[in-house]
Amino acid sequence: MASTNHANAVSSSSQQFSSLLGCTMESIIHELLYSRSIYPPDSYVHHRHLGVRFHCSRVPQVCDYISNFLKVAVPSIVSGVGDSISLVILEEEVANSNQSGTSGGQQQRIGATKTLERF
Repeated sequence: MASTNHANAVSSSSQQFSSLLGCTMESIIHELLYSRSIYPPDSYVHHRHLGVRFHCSRVPQVCDYISNFLKVAVPSIVSGVGDSISLVILEEEVANSNQSGTSGGQQQRIGATKTLERF
């Protein structure tokens, strides 16, 4: 009976740690995206986590992407399968093209990306 109680306590503690880590990582990712101006500033709202104010995206697709990523990443870290989480910010290169000498050139994606930052 005592070993069952201990196992339940360890499992509960692990779940609490996973939840804390996931929420904290989510807060950090949102703030990094905001501070690097990845999305327009007006697409964020202020939010609090553990008494710390941060910016959180209001765009459902961004929130879902971060949440789905962390649903896989956090358990991998907690279980020891993974040993780090990386956030790589890429920028797609664009080139200005002037057609027939007109002055208002359009930007054209050239398909190449470059790494702006790694966390």
